[in-house]
Amino acid sequence: MTTRDEFLEKTKKALAARAGYRCSFYGCDAITIGPSKESDIAVSNVGVACHITAAAEGPGARRYDPNMTKEERRSISNGIWMCGRHSIEIDRDEVRFTVEKLKHWKAIAEERAKAAHSFGSDFTDRNPQLFFKELTPSNALIELEKISGTNNLIGNAVFDSCIPSVWGKKESIIVRDLLVELCRNSFNSGSATKFELNISTNLIEVTYDGNEFNIFSLLNHEKGRGGKDVLREVVNDFKDSIAVSYHYEHMNKIIIHRLADFCELASNLPCAINLSFGDLNKTPVALNVHETCGAIYIVLPEHFVRSDVNAIEIRLSDVEFKEKPVFIVGRDLSNSTINALSRKFPNLELVHKVS
Repeated sequence: MTTRDEFLEKTKKALAARAGYRCSFYGCDAITIGPSKESDIAVSNVGVACHITAAAEGPGARRYDPNMTKEERRSISNGIWMCGRHSIEIDRDEVRFTVEKLKHWKAIAEERAKAAHSFGSDFTDRNPQLFFKELTPSNALIELEKISGTNNLIGNAVFDSCIPSVWGKKESIIVRDLLVELCRNSFNSGSATKFELNISTNLIEVTYDGNEFNIFSLLNHEKGRGGKDVLREVVNDFKDSIAVSYHYEHMNKIIIHRLADFCELASNLPCAINLSFGDLNKTPVALNVHETCGAIYIVLPEHFVRSDVNAIEIRLSDVEFKEKPVFIVGRDLSNSTINALSRKFPNLELVHKVS
């Protein structure tokens, strides 16, 4: 008979209280305690103190760690507070609900409860991004024989990572749609056998094998299908919040970047040109290093003003972009600067971010 290392009652109460009696499952936030109709003093508690690593070894045990002691398994550090529904869900899937993911969700729930205690739940509801120093690391590997589960695998990876709270709900939805469509296109049009994505705080990295398949070629595809429509929506409607880069180096590589830090953007996108004021006086040169790119981002220097527009025009006058989409990225630009850039570069997309 297997012995379970159960939590003490005081540990269960502490887990519930530290989570504000709300479910710690990301996106749930259900209240787990309230009055019962049984009597005037009765309380209904539908919350469950769940083990992050399994309480006991045996069939069906999820995330069991044989190196943990009995005391470690029953300690509060190994617990997370969940509603009844999600307590069952996390115990049925140790692949999706990893130890690392559950511990991060627990930390978020406790930070949220602490802020709600100090400032009220309305404050926490309006400012969910304040409780995320970083996203929950998440990844997914889709192989040819498993492509039927693409929607759930990618959708769960995006939403479990907490992207809706950090990037925004609309942004997370369009990113999910884009990843699903790109995955399907990689298999159907690019002869891929595997598609892998890794999610971190400000960017999503995608790699897939098979033939070279420039995703930006979808924009000029004669037949308007899913991938074309979603990518066009990203380029047109989300260009001020999301950057998408494609390049090919033995593998197809896509980076979807949150436009939060321009310095980070330029360093993380292989298809970004980070201009400085010193660059504006240099002789134009061909950007051969970007031959493998599907689109190019030109990041303007900080504190770029109206009189710098002419220098940019001279700097880019002889550059051949070869019909690739080109985005000029600027931060805290005045209206006069924006209007001048639009007039000088009518064929380039202007991305403007206010800090």
